Amino acid sequence: MLGLADAIGALRPAAIEMRAATEAALDLFVEQTIGPLLGTAVMIAFEIGREGGIPPEAMVMEMYMSGEMETVFEGFRTSGFFRSSEDHGPTALFGGLTRAIELDREELAARFRRVLEDIQSGAFAQRFQAEARDGYAMLSVAQSLVRGSSSLTDAEARLRRAARLPEPPGGQG
Repeated sequence: MLGLADAIGALRPAAIEMRAATEAALDLFVEQTIGPLLGTAVMIAFEIGREGGIPPEAMVMEMYMSGEMETVFEGFRTSGFFRSSEDHGPTALFGGLTRAIELDREELAARFRRVLEDIQSGAFAQRFQAEARDGYAMLSVAQSLVRGSSSLTDAEARLRRAARLPEPPGGQG
Protein backbone atom coordinates (compact mmCIF):
# COMPACT_ATOMS: atom_id res chain seq x y z
CA MET A 1 0.00 0.00 0.00
CA LEU A 2 2.85 2.39 0.77
CA GLY A 3 4.31 1.83 -2.70
CA LEU A 4 0.94 2.52 -4.32
CA ALA A 5 0.35 5.61 -2.16
CA ASP A 6 3.82 6.90 -3.04
CA ALA A 7 3.26 6.25 -6.75
CA ILE A 8 0.08 8.33 -6.84
CA GLY A 9 1.69 11.13 -4.83
CA ALA A 10 -0.36 10.66 -1.67
CA LEU A 11 2.74 10.59 0.53
CA ARG A 12 4.05 14.02 -0.52
CA PRO A 13 2.45 15.89 2.39
CA ALA A 14 3.04 13.12 4.95
CA ALA A 15 1.91 9.66 5.96
CA ILE A 16 0.62 8.61 9.33
CA GLU A 17 0.62 4.91 10.04
CA MET A 18 -2.65 3.57 11.42
CA ARG A 19 -4.95 0.62 11.10
CA ALA A 20 -7.65 0.72 8.43
CA ALA A 21 -10.34 0.73 11.13
CA THR A 22 -8.75 3.77 12.77
CA GLU A 23 -8.51 5.63 9.45
CA ALA A 24 -12.15 4.81 8.68
CA ALA A 25 -13.21 6.01 12.15
CA LEU A 26 -11.18 9.20 11.68
CA ASP A 27 -12.78 9.94 8.33
CA LEU A 28 -16.31 9.28 9.59
CA PHE A 29 -15.67 11.22 12.81
CA VAL A 30 -14.58 14.39 11.01
CA GLU A 31 -17.43 14.06 8.47
CA GLN A 32 -19.96 13.69 11.29
CA THR A 33 -18.62 16.38 13.66
CA ILE A 34 -16.75 19.20 11.94
CA GLY A 35 -18.81 19.07 8.73
CA PRO A 36 -22.26 19.30 10.34
CA LEU A 37 -21.04 21.88 12.86
CA LEU A 38 -19.67 24.18 10.16
CA GLY A 39 -22.66 23.62 7.89
CA THR A 40 -25.15 24.32 10.66
CA ALA A 41 -23.20 27.41 11.74
CA VAL A 42 -23.31 28.76 8.18
CA MET A 43 -27.07 28.17 7.87
CA ILE A 44 -27.86 29.72 11.25
CA ALA A 45 -25.55 32.70 10.71
CA PHE A 46 -27.15 33.28 7.30
CA GLU A 47 -30.67 33.35 8.76
CA ILE A 48 -29.72 35.51 11.77
CA GLY A 49 -27.83 37.94 9.54
CA ARG A 50 -30.84 38.22 7.23
CA GLU A 51 -33.13 38.77 10.20
CA GLY A 52 -30.74 41.52 11.32
CA GLY A 53 -31.01 43.32 7.99
CA ILE A 54 -27.79 42.15 6.34
CA PRO A 55 -28.37 41.46 2.64
CA PRO A 56 -28.40 37.70 1.93
CA GLU A 57 -25.90 38.08 -0.91
CA ALA A 58 -23.50 39.89 1.44
CA MET A 59 -23.83 37.08 3.98
CA VAL A 60 -23.01 34.47 1.32
CA MET A 61 -20.06 36.50 0.05
CA GLU A 62 -18.61 37.11 3.50
CA MET A 63 -19.11 33.58 4.80
CA TYR A 64 -17.61 31.62 1.91
CA MET A 65 -17.90 32.89 -1.65
CA SER A 66 -15.16 35.49 -1.16
CA GLY A 67 -12.67 32.71 -0.39
CA GLU A 68 -11.77 34.25 2.98
CA MET A 69 -12.58 31.04 4.86
CA GLU A 70 -10.40 29.09 2.42
CA THR A 71 -7.59 31.43 3.40
CA VAL A 72 -8.29 30.74 7.07
CA PHE A 73 -8.11 26.98 6.52
CA GLU A 74 -5.00 27.41 4.38
CA GLY A 75 -3.50 29.25 7.35
CA PHE A 76 -4.34 26.29 9.60
CA ARG A 77 -2.43 24.05 7.20
CA THR A 78 0.58 26.29 6.64
CA SER A 79 1.02 28.08 9.98
CA GLY A 80 -0.83 25.82 12.39
CA PHE A 81 -4.26 26.15 13.94
CA PHE A 82 -3.36 28.65 16.69
CA ARG A 83 -0.48 30.43 14.98
CA SER A 84 -2.64 31.24 11.95
CA SER A 85 -4.63 33.57 14.20
CA GLU A 86 -1.73 36.02 13.90
CA ASP A 87 -2.79 36.52 10.26
CA HIS A 88 -5.95 38.29 11.44
CA GLY A 89 -6.35 41.75 12.87
CA PRO A 90 -6.91 42.48 16.54
CA THR A 91 -10.67 42.90 16.08
CA ALA A 92 -11.04 39.42 14.54
CA LEU A 93 -8.77 37.86 17.15
CA PHE A 94 -10.54 39.54 20.07
CA GLY A 95 -14.03 38.79 18.73
CA GLY A 96 -13.19 35.20 17.84
CA LEU A 97 -11.61 34.49 21.21
CA THR A 98 -14.36 36.05 23.30
CA ARG A 99 -17.09 34.29 21.30
CA ALA A 100 -15.27 30.95 21.48
CA ILE A 101 -15.11 31.28 25.26
CA GLU A 102 -18.90 31.72 25.33
CA LEU A 103 -19.54 28.40 23.56
CA ASP A 104 -20.70 25.41 25.61
CA ARG A 105 -17.54 23.36 25.12
CA GLU A 106 -18.66 20.59 27.47
CA GLU A 107 -21.86 19.97 25.49
CA LEU A 108 -19.95 20.03 22.22
CA ALA A 109 -17.30 17.65 23.59
CA ALA A 110 -19.99 15.30 24.93
CA ARG A 111 -21.74 15.33 21.54
CA PHE A 112 -18.48 14.60 19.70
CA ARG A 113 -17.68 11.77 22.14
CA ARG A 114 -21.09 10.21 21.43
CA VAL A 115 -20.44 10.42 17.69
CA LEU A 116 -17.03 8.74 18.01
CA GLU A 117 -18.48 6.05 20.29
CA ASP A 118 -21.30 5.44 17.81
CA ILE A 119 -18.78 5.02 14.98
CA GLN A 120 -16.30 2.87 16.90
CA SER A 121 -19.01 0.60 18.32
CA GLY A 122 -20.29 -0.22 14.84
CA ALA A 123 -23.73 1.25 15.57
CA PHE A 124 -23.38 3.85 12.79
CA ALA A 125 -22.38 1.14 10.28
CA GLN A 126 -25.39 -0.94 11.31
CA ARG A 127 -27.77 2.01 10.83
CA PHE A 128 -26.22 2.80 7.47
CA GLN A 129 -26.53 -0.84 6.36
CA ALA A 130 -30.19 -0.79 7.42
CA GLU A 131 -30.61 2.46 5.46
CA ALA A 132 -29.19 0.70 2.38
CA ARG A 133 -31.46 -2.33 2.87
CA ASP A 134 -34.47 -0.01 3.17
CA GLY A 135 -33.69 1.81 -0.09
CA TYR A 136 -31.87 4.86 1.32
CA ALA A 137 -34.95 6.73 2.52
CA MET A 138 -32.96 9.17 4.67
CA LEU A 139 -30.39 9.68 1.92
CA SER A 140 -33.21 10.56 -0.50
CA VAL A 141 -34.53 13.18 1.95
CA ALA A 142 -31.02 14.63 2.31
CA GLN A 143 -30.52 14.75 -1.45
CA SER A 144 -33.82 16.54 -2.01
CA LEU A 145 -32.87 19.12 0.64
CA VAL A 146 -29.42 19.62 -0.89
CA ARG A 147 -30.75 19.86 -4.43
CA GLY A 148 -33.80 21.95 -3.59
CA SER A 149 -34.24 25.69 -3.42
CA SER A 150 -33.62 27.66 -0.24
CA SER A 151 -33.03 31.27 0.72
CA LEU A 152 -29.31 30.43 0.89
CA THR A 153 -29.11 28.90 -2.60
CA ASP A 154 -31.28 31.72 -3.96
CA ALA A 155 -28.83 34.29 -2.53
CA GLU A 156 -25.93 32.36 -4.05
CA ALA A 157 -27.61 32.42 -7.46
CA ARG A 158 -28.27 36.17 -7.25
CA LEU A 159 -24.68 36.81 -6.18
CA ARG A 160 -23.32 34.65 -9.01
CA ARG A 161 -25.42 36.58 -11.54
CA ALA A 162 -24.51 40.00 -10.10
CA ALA A 163 -20.79 39.18 -9.89
CA ARG A 164 -20.83 37.24 -13.17
CA LEU A 165 -19.44 34.20 -11.40
CA PRO A 166 -19.67 30.82 -13.13
CA GLU A 167 -22.55 28.52 -12.35
CA PRO A 168 -21.70 25.63 -10.01
CA PRO A 169 -21.22 22.17 -11.56
CA GLY A 170 -24.56 20.84 -12.73
CA GLY A 171 -25.98 24.37 -13.08
CA GLN A 172 -27.61 24.22 -9.63
CA GLY A 173 -27.29 27.95 -9.02
